Amino acid sequence: LNISSSGKGMTGVSMEGDVAFSLLNPASLSVNKYGAYFSYSTKLDNSWDYKVVDDLFIKNKLSKFTEPFFVGLSYNFLEKVNIGIAYARKASYKGNAIDWPGTAKVDIETIYLPVSYEINKLKIGVGVNYNFIDTSENIPESYYSKSDFNMMDFTFGAIYNLNKNITLGLTYKHSSYKSYSLSEDIIEYGERGEPSVEHYDSDFYIKTPNEVKLGLKYAFTKIPLICLVEYHYENTSVIFDELDIAEEFGLKMKDRHNVHLGTEWNANNNLTLRTGFFTLFNTM
Repeated sequence: LNISSSGKGMTGVSMEGDVAFSLLNPASLSVNKYGAYFSYSTKLDNSWDYKVVDDLFIKNKLSKFTEPFFVGLSYNFLEKVNIGIAYARKASYKGNAIDWPGTAKVDIETIYLPVSYEINKLKIGVGVNYNFIDTSENIPESYYSKSDFNMMDFTFGAIYNLNKNITLGLTYKHSSYKSYSLSEDIIEYGERGEPSVEHYDSDFYIKTPNEVKLGLKYAFTKIPLICLVEYHYENTSVIFDELDIAEEFGLKMKDRHNVHLGTEWNANNNLTLRTGFFTLFNTM
């Protein structure tokens, strides 16, 4: 997300802005004629605990972290139509497990195409996301797996200016389903220590949840202050519904409900202050 949204608690469903704003709501895309946006983030190495299916907890330390960045262009024509194109590299990582001699890598890149159209007080929009996903796992002299695939999804949005103070926003992201292949090499050793490699190709699928975001923006008339309230919903409980291994290993997820709050005060022409709050509940 852009700096403005991040500074206001990851809000922006009911706001208009540049091509980065349209990641939250494609209807928000609004430029005078031309627009360009670039952002780059950095982050320190991080550690986290995660649970695998055999109830083994592993402490994982990020050894390499690819910083995310976003670059996009937008254009307005016929006064009411805005189009954009953007490239985003999400936070990719390569992790080394402390209690397990292996590494895992995840890279996600996205091409994003938003379009918005204005009808009086109403703006509608659609965004097309084309994702490139590359994953691998490696245990030296024992196991190696790799999978790379592409996945497309769609986001629909609307923004309605109720009056000069109140603006309402709505975003709906449709669930996506994608089958992919996993390539695995398993190395085994004979009685004399001679290695042999068994190669396997397996078919799996990935399913993303439906997402709904509702937003309200209130702009004060006598002071340069805006306040935003949003509700974000993801039906993540459906992710494992059709997996055979879900019942075997007890994989079950619950829907995610989160609240986002944000405020922005334009102190003067050179200074803008923002703050926000949001929840991020676990799905397990």
